[in-house]
Formats: sequence, structure tokens, C-alpha cells
Amino acid sequence: TSMRRKSKQSKNSKPKKQTPSSTLRAVMNRYPGYTGDITPAGSVKVTFHKQTFTKLSYYLFGLQSGCTDCGVHIHEGTTCDNADEVGGHHFSVPVDPWTPAGGTTYDANKRGFAKGSFTLTSGDDTFADNVGRAVVIHDQDGTRISCGILKAFDPSGKSHKSKQSKRSKSKKYPPSFILPADMNPNLVK
Repeated sequence: TSMRRKSKQSKNSKPKKQTPSSTLRAVMNRYPGYTGDITPAGSVKVTFHKQTFTKLSYYLFGLQSGCTDCGVHIHEGTTCDNADEVGGHHFSVPVDPWTPAGGTTYDANKRGFAKGSFTLTSGDDTFADNVGRAVVIHDQDGTRISCGILKAFDPSGKSHKSKQSKRSKSKKYPPSFILPADMNPNLVK
């Protein structure tokens, strides 16, 4: 019986296989060439589920007050430096899922804050298909106001051990939405 216990223990004590991150995050900044008075900021997190659908979560502020059914989409481009290279929506299914009819929108409150998530099937529902792509935020009339590049992200927060991270967690920011100090409204004085 002690052999059985040992064998069970050795099975249970094997280290878990490390898998690459399946989470991407984009820190949102002003869209290249945008000169309007809206100053969007925040982050967008993207996760992939068994290569069948994508979940996009957003935590945004500085948006147009009361913006309803405004777009947040992954685009073909891999830069936010040049508006001409951001491209159109990133998908490979027959019909563009990045539309209000597809539910890929946010609603901002009167203070310009929006938090939420949605799921979709784009045909490009893997980490590899989306890493390095641009995420674009639109205002009420469809103008592109914000852009960020999707990068690998550890949602456990283990790689974020700074005081900023601890303060962000204590202010009810989920680890996947930790913002740089100059963009975090709870840290800016």
C-alpha cells in the first residue's frame, strides 16, 4: 500500500506542463492623426477559447460621453504609428463580425467610462492570428479615436510585482487591466 501512495504522490507532484499565454492586451492611446478633443485611454484584453471564439474585454476611459454602440475592433494592421497601415477589420469568416449587429461595441457612461466584454467568432480566433494586431476604438460617428497593439500578457499578475500593481489591485482593478501609472485614475495625483 505504501507503494501505491508513493506512485499517487509522484503522479500528483509532477509539474504541470507550461503552456504559452493565450491572453493578449493592448494599452490604448490616441489614434494616429486624430486631432479631436476626446482623450481615450485604458486597455483591451483578448482571450481565445479552444480556437472557436474570441472574448474581448475592455476597460476604457476618456471616451465620448454617452457614446452608445460605439466600435471596438481588432484590425488587420500591426502598427498604431501610421493611420494608413492600421487597415480594416481582422476576420476570415464570410461576414464581418466586427459590427454593431455582431455586438462588438461598447457603451460609455456620461463620464466617458466603459467596461465590459463580448465574444465573437472571427475565423482568426487564436493567439497567433492576433498577436501584434491593432485594436481600434471608434466614437459615436465611427471616427477612429484610439489605437493599441495586442501583446502577450500574463493575466495572473505574477509578472507585475510593482507597488503600482498592488495599488491597482486594491482599487478593484482586475490584474488584466493594470494600467501604467500615468493612465490609472487612482494613481494620478
